[in-house]
Amino acid sequence: GEASSTVEASLTARGDGWRVVVLTDDGQEASASITIADGGQPQGPALEPTVVADGETDDTAAIQAAIDELAAKDGGRVVLRAGDHRVTALEVYDGVRLVGTGAEYTTLRGLDTSYAEVSLTGTGAGLMDVTIYGSDVDATGDDWLVSKGLPAYNIVVVDAIDAHIADVRSLESRYDTLYVHGSTGLYVEGGRFNRAGRNTMSMVGNDSDFTVEGAHFGPLFGLYLVDLEPWDEQYVQNGTFTGCTFDAVGSGDFPGTSHWGRFLALVAADDQSRDLRLESCTFDKAYVRPVGTWVGLEVEDCSFEMNGDFAFVDADYPSHPVIEDATIENSVFMDDGKPSTDVVYGVSFTGDCSWNGNTPSELDDDRECDTDEQ
Repeated sequence: GEASSTVEASLTARGDGWRVVVLTDDGQEASASITIADGGQPQGPALEPTVVADGETDDTAAIQAAIDELAAKDGGRVVLRAGDHRVTALEVYDGVRLVGTGAEYTTLRGLDTSYAEVSLTGTGAGLMDVTIYGSDVDATGDDWLVSKGLPAYNIVVVDAIDAHIADVRSLESRYDTLYVHGSTGLYVEGGRFNRAGRNTMSMVGNDSDFTVEGAHFGPLFGLYLVDLEPWDEQYVQNGTFTGCTFDAVGSGDFPGTSHWGRFLALVAADDQSRDLRLESCTFDKAYVRPVGTWVGLEVEDCSFEMNGDFAFVDADYPSHPVIEDATIENSVFMDDGKPSTDVVYGVSFTGDCSWNGNTPSELDDDRECDTDEQ
């Protein structure tokens, strides 16, 4: 006779297609991740590398060989089975997407002090449905040591066009859990970025047209929560954070982590760095911290729980920070659970500036642009 088993399946839509997870009722793991294009067919070829995934053996060569094979065929999916994969440095490029069976099932953990555990470069690279640890097995969880991980960065997006990161948990990095430089069209979808030796996310220059949707940042970091800080004569521009959580609750409580840096830093050396939209985001004991003059900021349907601080705060740099051409709409500003008008400290709002539909409503009535707020 034929064996049969009842299965439970979930089907989740996401930007590049669908994610299917199947679990049997007898406790056997039968999860899978597939991508379905508009015509209903799988998108590109798929390879499942022969890996050990025992939490000790180096699986780098097998995984990289599968990536290289598909890159030579104009892309496809390298599918990692459930398990704990130890890797040194993986480069995902040219239409290849590295896909796990779910962040709760597939783990990548660093094996040495490489530059990056996973790099996304070229056009159309992707990373999906995995958890990435930068720490070693004896320095994780309660034993995590801030700034003492293995690779410098968990995920690096460098010189990349249309890179896609979806449903990834990036944890316990030596420096940044996500580091971006030279990207166009980056799309980060969901996921958790936490326990960073430096910043949970950094964008350091020549990055444009990016979207971060539904990601959770924090609350543990060694320096800053999220840092948009381009190098000299470079830029970060035309970006959106939508449905994201900037979480600083408990920041600084874990040994070696920072409480001071609980902000989204907007650093603009000149008018090249500009145009950021924050939509339906939650700032929980975190705030926005401009440096220099940031031109073009839209804040819509966001929620700020300030907890005795402010929503927009002076960076204490020699030059007075300015946000030019800002629109603050339909957002809620709370302090200890109560609406508060004390939302700006030491930041000037200039140019074409408007505050509309906010809570408390006095913000709209009292707010004037082209003035310093102290």
